[in-house]
Amino acid sequence: MINSFMTELRRRRVLPIAGAYIAIAWLVTEMAGFLLEQAGAPGWILRVLAIAFVVGFPVTVVVAWVVQVEPGGKWALDSSKGRGKAVVAALAVGILVTAGLSWLIVPRIEDPPEYPDYDPLPNSVAIMPFLDPNLTPNEVTIGETLYIALAEGLNASRELTQVNLKLKEAPDDPAALGRRVRVMVLLAGRILRSAGKTQVEMRLLEIPSGTPSWTRTFDWDVTQIMELGTDIANGVLQSVNLPPMTTSRFAGTDNREAYDALLLGRHLAWQRDQKTADLEGAIPQIQKAIDIDPGYVQAYLTMANVIETYLRFAKLEEQERQAYEKRMESALATAEQLAPNSADVISMLGRLEVYRRNTEAANRAFERALELDPDHLPSLMRYAYNLSIYGSTHADSEKGVSLYRKVAERVPLDANIGSDFALALWSAGHTQEARMQMQKALELKPDFGQAYAYLAYWERFENRIDQAIYYNGKWRMQEDVNGGAYSQAALFYADLDAREEALAFMEKGLETSPKWSFCWSVVPNVLSLVGEEGLADHYAARDPEMVAQTPPDSWFGLELLKLLNSGDAEQALQRYIEENPQFSGPDVAVLDDGNYFGTLRYAWLLNLSGHEDLARPLLQSGLKFLDEWCDGRKLEGFWDCDSRYIVHGLLEQQEQTLAELRRVVVEDPSWITPLKTFENHGALDFLQDDPEFQRLMQIRQERYASQLERVREMERSGEIPPPPWDVAQQ
Repeated sequence: MINSFMTELRRRRVLPIAGAYIAIAWLVTEMAGFLLEQAGAPGWILRVLAIAFVVGFPVTVVVAWVVQVEPGGKWALDSSKGRGKAVVAALAVGILVTAGLSWLIVPRIEDPPEYPDYDPLPNSVAIMPFLDPNLTPNEVTIGETLYIALAEGLNASRELTQVNLKLKEAPDDPAALGRRVRVMVLLAGRILRSAGKTQVEMRLLEIPSGTPSWTRTFDWDVTQIMELGTDIANGVLQSVNLPPMTTSRFAGTDNREAYDALLLGRHLAWQRDQKTADLEGAIPQIQKAIDIDPGYVQAYLTMANVIETYLRFAKLEEQERQAYEKRMESALATAEQLAPNSADVISMLGRLEVYRRNTEAANRAFERALELDPDHLPSLMRYAYNLSIYGSTHADSEKGVSLYRKVAERVPLDANIGSDFALALWSAGHTQEARMQMQKALELKPDFGQAYAYLAYWERFENRIDQAIYYNGKWRMQEDVNGGAYSQAALFYADLDAREEALAFMEKGLETSPKWSFCWSVVPNVLSLVGEEGLADHYAARDPEMVAQTPPDSWFGLELLKLLNSGDAEQALQRYIEENPQFSGPDVAVLDDGNYFGTLRYAWLLNLSGHEDLARPLLQSGLKFLDEWCDGRKLEGFWDCDSRYIVHGLLEQQEQTLAELRRVVVEDPSWITPLKTFENHGALDFLQDDPEFQRLMQIRQERYASQLERVREMERSGEIPPPPWDVAQQ
């Protein structure tokens, strides 16, 4: 029966006709899709065409079966069916009914959202950078300059919620990306080459329908960017039913030459790759914009912003630094005179106070800016960061988290903001959510070394040193790894008493980044943890300039370690006071400088120097502070809360010390390895013969031995890189 059916299919030529139909349908659909997209036609037209082809396929097969080609070349119904006219009539009616229903229904069908809970932010747009990897350096400059212009210009419309996408590769499905970041429209551009000219194509995609709202192509002319940028911005505003803006509002000035100079300065200063940013070249360009238009507020703000960034990254002589600081202050003062009630100006004044380390004044400025504009993004970000990192109370931490939630909603795809948000969550005690947020940052930026570093430290805080080394290993597997990754690894291996590996990683960090103070600050910590304090003299003499830049407050510093190793505790105390003058007065109170561990170090040095009478009230105040700070809150003060056993030990309170040790070793295992530095220098000497103390130390030692074995397994399997070769071969 099957053979007979297949013979009949071949006789009636059904299969060739069906194949030809599929090929023609595919070709027509592809061509129509391209032409309709270029014309900006509604997406439902292509869907109608696709459904028509789908419906037409069975109709074509039936017709091919029923209709025959007679020897004379005439078409006729197969007489063997006996009901040819009825079949044709039924098919005709079916086609008409299907077409009618498609016309009525398909235009009302939207693509099912990839994110079912898609709820776009009101009046929202995402701006994509130019992502073509084949762009020439000149075309990259064009793309980055236009991106900066559009991002800054659209930001002038406070009613518009703007998301600047910092992506490295173009997404396969821009509409799905738009739904993910909850925007109404997505603005993307690309560079075109035509007849030796450079053209720019800008396309606005409506996210709910996934179809272009408009596509505009123009010849690139930097002198026309004010007009072109305004035109594009107004197209975006029109698409979300917001009023248009003037060219002056878009650019911040009516002077095209001043705007061009400022744009070039911004491009030089804020390239996506900070390593290639030319801050020294940016400042003269911004000054040119100011000279052309002395009333250009945005130019003064940009000048202050760029100088502040420059001062954070550049190594300058003190006289040169002071000159730049005066220039920054002058630019801000002029901006304040021109626009005293501008949220942008007030926020930048707050940033100046952050630079001056005047946190309270900075916060007051940010609060005032947010009173003027509750959605002012720079103020939200800076205020949230200040509260989270420098806040002195749990309420500050929670307020910082609340502000970061608002920032993350406005800028959901910025890995740096996501990382800062994660830090805020962690400092407020939301540890699991912090991990999830940091993992999201890594999804956005897989080579984000700092995110791996934070995850590693967080695992360390919860006594999972093997997991800390795992994340550190992921950081070390990157191509452009710096000395910080190796120095961090040195600390973790030192935690596990892996002496050879710790010293080798420490040396690798110094070799990779010999002028990075972080790598040098790790040295005394590692030497203390692995019991190699005697090497302090060697490393202190290796690079005196870098050692001098690493103050004793970095744990104890190489200089302090040298003095302690030589038995000169009194000199170590005096050197510590020189670097920390807050401890020089007669009435030193714990936490006066917001640094609990700094006070603990000071009290410990007092004890070593025989000044127990001065150390005791500080230690007692420290215990009171810890009881209040840590009550019911795990990890909020990081491992400060686990240091009570050291304070009790310095006070030689045996029962309390053992009780705290039982808590952090057995009942609630926590990372207490770094406190070995205090232990190694006598803080727990009075317990050495106590059986309970010996039992607890054995438990800790076995735990770290087990974790070190898991690290060895990860090294053998290639899950993480092995230690430097000289260690691996030993």
